[in-house]
Order: sequence, then C-alpha cells, then structure tokens
Amino acid sequence: MQLSPFLNERKAFFAKSAALALVLVVGVSYFNSRYLITFDRQAEPCFEWRLFIVDTQNKTPKRNDLVAFRARGMQPALEDGELAVKQAVGMPGDTVEVSETVTRINDQPRFRSGLYLLDKLDGRSAADFTRVLQISEGNYFGMGSMESSFDSRYWGFIHADQVVGVAVPIY
Repeated sequence: MQLSPFLNERKAFFAKSAALALVLVVGVSYFNSRYLITFDRQAEPCFEWRLFIVDTQNKTPKRNDLVAFRARGMQPALEDGELAVKQAVGMPGDTVEVSETVTRINDQPRFRSGLYLLDKLDGRSAADFTRVLQISEGNYFGMGSMESSFDSRYWGFIHADQVVGVAVPIY
C-alpha cells in the first residue's frame, strides 16, 4: 500500500523534527554540564560587566583570566559560598605589595588599586591591610577593575579549592 504524498511529507517532517529535538536536547545538556551563567550581585560592582559565562571544566586560570569562585570570608559584600568573579592578577610565586595608595604585583603597579573601601569597613585602617606577601602554590590574588572592588586586597587569596572555573564576560 502506498501512502499519499501528504502522509509522506508529514512523516518526513516528524522525522526531521525528532532529529532536531534530539540535537537540541543533547546540546543543551552538554552546555548545562560544562557551563554556568552568573550575575555579579554585589551592590558595588567590581567590573563594568555584570553577567558572565563560567567554563566549569577549566579550573586553572592563567594570569589576568577572570576566575569564578565560591566566596569565603568576603562579608559584608558576599556570604560564604556565593559565586564571585575576580581577575587573577597575581599567580603562585608572585610578590604582592598592598599599600593605601597602590597595589603592586612583582613591582608593577595596578591601575585603581589603592585601598579605596576603608571608610566602609567599620573603622579599619590602612595598616590592617598594608602588607607584602608571596603568593604560595594553589593560590591567586584576585582584583576587580573598579575602585569599589572588594577583592584580595581586603580578604586575601583565592584558594584553588574555591575555583569554579574561568569566566568570560557577556554583558
């Protein structure tokens, strides 16, 4: 028995639709297993971007990569466990000098890197944060690009066990 041309077209349409649906499901599943999307929830942003895609399979940032990590000790800006994004400006083996007016990585000053948030930290002084330190293995020094960034100058290193992945700004 031969099917009418209408039924043949319908059968072909459903076969193509099923194949397309399968490709979409597999693609979305892969994307969801590898990537996540995060929004910078801090009241004072640390970058001009607020929305990021994070590659959760790339947990080893290179210098100046944006790194997404689980916050630890970043109150009042973020609670422990919240996702944060900072630029990995200091790598293991680097020397970091933090002063009231500038932060230097291997003697190179960073733009907008003084201790600008002192007035928001309950009476703490520059002396509480001024230091010279060597970044040990498995740690990164993270900073934002804005003066208002609450970053490693204030709460210390990003530890490798906090890293969720390397981030890319999308908005």
